[in-house]
Amino acid sequence: MTSLDTGYYGAKVASWDASSARAFFKKLADENHEMDKEALFKRVLAEALDPDNADILQTIIKYWYVNAYNWWEADRTAPKSRTEKAKAAKAREKKAEAIKAIIKVRAQQMVLMDLVMPSGKTLRDATGKDCVKAGGFFAKIGAKLKPSQVVGRSMSEADLRKLWK
Repeated sequence: MTSLDTGYYGAKVASWDASSARAFFKKLADENHEMDKEALFKRVLAEALDPDNADILQTIIKYWYVNAYNWWEADRTAPKSRTEKAKAAKAREKKAEAIKAIIKVRAQQMVLMDLVMPSGKTLRDATGKDCVKAGGFFAKIGAKLKPSQVVGRSMSEADLRKLWK
């Protein structure tokens, strides 16, 4: 199975800390809602710099640090020359093709009878009328059935696959 590592993001990392900078900000903003943006910033800054709020300041700095580090790492490792950029683009394209191939295999393994219709029924329990009403791929199935025929009793998985292609 292919795993896509999304890395670390500043807000996500900061939200894991016991001292929530968002909760700190919300409390101050709610208490000082009459302040304009600049005045509120000065209030938040003063509170964050208070030695009693060192844990909040650390969380805020961690948010900034993770974002700055990720930028630096991306910039440091980014291809510089046209040749490097072309190689990187080709590598991304190759990775995308590999992911597409995995998706295609998984789609082929899926059991079409278990597809969920817009009505919430599984395809196997839907009638020809339900299929026509749903449209798209389902309408192709509905065209092969009488309105009251149930897909699971009237068609096989192989029949559905023929219509899928």
